[in-house]
Amino acid sequence: MATETTSMTKRNYQTSTDSQQLELPLEYAPEPVRAHGLRAAHRWPRVGRKDEAGEFWSGRVPASHAWAYRYIELADAGSTWALMTHDCDDRERMAEGLATSLPPDNWMVRTERGAHVTWCLEVPVAKHHAARQGPETYLARVAEYFHHALGADPAFSGLGRNPVHPDADTIWGREEPYSLDGLSRSVVPFNWRMPCIPQTGIGRNRDMFIAGCRGAQANPDVPALTILHTLNQPIAREWGKWLMPDNELGYMARSIERYRLKWQRDGHAPWWITKQRRVALIGGEQRRAATADRDREIVEDRAAGMTERAIAAKHGLSKTAIRHVLRRDSPLGL
Repeated sequence: MATETTSMTKRNYQTSTDSQQLELPLEYAPEPVRAHGLRAAHRWPRVGRKDEAGEFWSGRVPASHAWAYRYIELADAGSTWALMTHDCDDRERMAEGLATSLPPDNWMVRTERGAHVTWCLEVPVAKHHAARQGPETYLARVAEYFHHALGADPAFSGLGRNPVHPDADTIWGREEPYSLDGLSRSVVPFNWRMPCIPQTGIGRNRDMFIAGCRGAQANPDVPALTILHTLNQPIAREWGKWLMPDNELGYMARSIERYRLKWQRDGHAPWWITKQRRVALIGGEQRRAATADRDREIVEDRAAGMTERAIAAKHGLSKTAIRHVLRRDSPLGL
């Protein structure tokens, strides 16, 4: 089983260094999760437990020890996304979503208020510095829609119930993992709009990457890692969530630097940057056309000897706005 997984990993990722992490830990995964679609795992997964006093602890442990813990993070497989897990606290909304719009899950661990529901990916989606960005964007859209359909908890950190723990109330489902198309086609409506503020960990990761790309394009001399650290606090505040960890920022910065070199070499930028430039240019031209007559009159009034205060009162503008128009449009020496 471990040999088959290793060969499949090499065939699918086709990148040199970061993909090597994926070849080690599946041999420690219990048979039930492998038999129900798990295709990648982290070398040092994040786990959690409650002690006798009821205090919760979480941290990273080797893959060989991780499956003994009651809580384990399986979506993050190091340099890939291996699956989607959603924490559903509204049992009725969850049941409606599963019955009407979503494909069968691979497993579900029932909780006091609902369940942690999981779908596994046949080919884990790469998120290391050499990864293509299209699949992660696709996965982010799928994850956000599933979250919406289930009414899932946006505060879920990814640390879910371990399905093979003795205390877990697990319902095993589909044995085969899903392709991205299998999770999206005929599931996510064509005209469904993603939320402006991502509600899932996968969506938040993608949101930070796009913000970092925009910052790198606007600041070509600033290292991508510096830009991401600058963005981390305000974006996390907008999410209402935790800061992105330093190791994730490091992976992302290397990916952005690789793309920035390509933009500089080929002379083009991602579609979202190109679109923003085009919209800004069109908006600027429209605003200039709408105020052209007024601005011409301001220049003529100043040439006729009117003071800036009088011109501002005449046109209902501030003196700062009048000075801006005069600096931009007046002949030299006026």
